[in-house]
Amino acid sequence: MIALSIDTATEVASIALYLSKTGSRREETVTWSRDGRLRHVEQLMPTVSWLCASAEVAPADIELVVCSGGPGSFTGLRIGVATAKGVVAASNAHLIAVSTLDALAEPYAPFHGLVVPVIDARKRRYYSAVYRRGEKLTRDLDIAPGDLEEQLRQLQGRKSEPVYLAGPHAAAALAALENSDLSLHFLSGSRSGAAAAQLRLGLDAYARGEFTAEDAGPTYVRGSDAEMAVRRSK
Repeated sequence: MIALSIDTATEVASIALYLSKTGSRREETVTWSRDGRLRHVEQLMPTVSWLCASAEVAPADIELVVCSGGPGSFTGLRIGVATAKGVVAASNAHLIAVSTLDALAEPYAPFHGLVVPVIDARKRRYYSAVYRRGEKLTRDLDIAPGDLEEQLRQLQGRKSEPVYLAGPHAAAALAALENSDLSLHFLSGSRSGAAAAQLRLGLDAYARGEFTAEDAGPTYVRGSDAEMAVRRSK
């Protein structure tokens, strides 16, 4: 199995290339990430080509392509999905789109408490969801910090669970909730990119036979500014 994971949902872009040879127990995952401005269109394909060459893999040999399914940056998601579909077309691989929030929460599934990945949605709001021991407790949210705090209180009930903020904008969310009396903890590792976690979720979906239609697009949660302007004008 040769699988490629492309994570472009935020300014932290990452790629993971997974290799597992038939008849061998050896598995290898090569990863790359870049924390910077949204310049994914310039870097994505050259980096994919470089990773494949480094691992002595021909792009046509890729059997599975996993990409960020959203929510996240509108432009970043479109670039990632378009690139993934291009690789699929060239290799005849299967396509699987993974929730960005699921991928950001995946490394912390063993934690005792609530895991809350957050992505800056602009306009003083966040894309977020709440997880406990790997179980997703909410839908994907487009939410203000105060409403997120209230959501967390409801999910805690009488428990005083720790709350772990994950994702590339966890530090900003922590600052926005600085007056909260919740037991908040900042997980700094989320700025290393989600491609590896996204890959693990994609491989699980592949094993279950759950594939994404090639004409499917990203999940944005919120409409674009242009779409919202059109709705207001009607």
